[in-house]
Amino acid sequence: MMSFKLAGFLSVNQLFRKSKVKLLLLGVLLSIGLGIGFGIFSNPVTAQITSDIIGRRLRVIESDSNNAAVIELSNAFKTNYIFTDGPSGDLYLRTDDVNYNVLLQTGGAQGNVGIGSVNPKFPLQMGSGAYVSYGGVWTNASSRDYKEDISALPLASAKDTLQQLNPVTFAYKADKTEKHVGFIAEDVPALVATKDRKGLSSMDVVAVLTKVVQEQEKAIDKLERKVEALSNQGTDNLTKH
Repeated sequence: MMSFKLAGFLSVNQLFRKSKVKLLLLGVLLSIGLGIGFGIFSNPVTAQITSDIIGRRLRVIESDSNNAAVIELSNAFKTNYIFTDGPSGDLYLRTDDVNYNVLLQTGGAQGNVGIGSVNPKFPLQMGSGAYVSYGGVWTNASSRDYKEDISALPLASAKDTLQQLNPVTFAYKADKTEKHVGFIAEDVPALVATKDRKGLSSMDVVAVLTKVVQEQEKAIDKLERKVEALSNQGTDNLTKH
């Protein structure tokens, strides 16, 4: 078992369990083009790891005054951080560039990322079954396998909900330059509202519209048949006279 501290505030315990694995702390950043730093934002300490450490475990034991355990990854162009945020223990990935971009890639140009999903088959796939296709289309999870308590939507409920929907134009506060058309979550009927009244599912609104349009199509077909029958009746009367 190996244990050591860096700069008095970061402990790495049981870094590697087998003595055959070599850990070299050498100033070879120029030769390998990679620097991996471990530290706290205000005072990072850099260590270069040149050996093959696949299959080994790195543990950050101590934390800073804010109870945030931090791993810093740096090179000549950018500094990135992996850290837990205080008492919540939430895991964060953060970069130090202007946009704080985080790029996820798992092997090749079409590497897939799964969130709660094992062996994702799409660029982004959720554990719920929803995913983003290679063409960039968000697809909701809609299989019967994911659902229960399934029942037909009553026409009266669909009509009432449609009448209460109030379409608006708006801009998101995060991007005031781009206009959108949609609804305000706090103002929509309960049938299509989320529990927290902060979001909407477009498929809920589509289902309401579909039900109403289907009923309208039935009414139109019925009227067309009546008109055709009256037209035929008038033609027969003219023929008889």
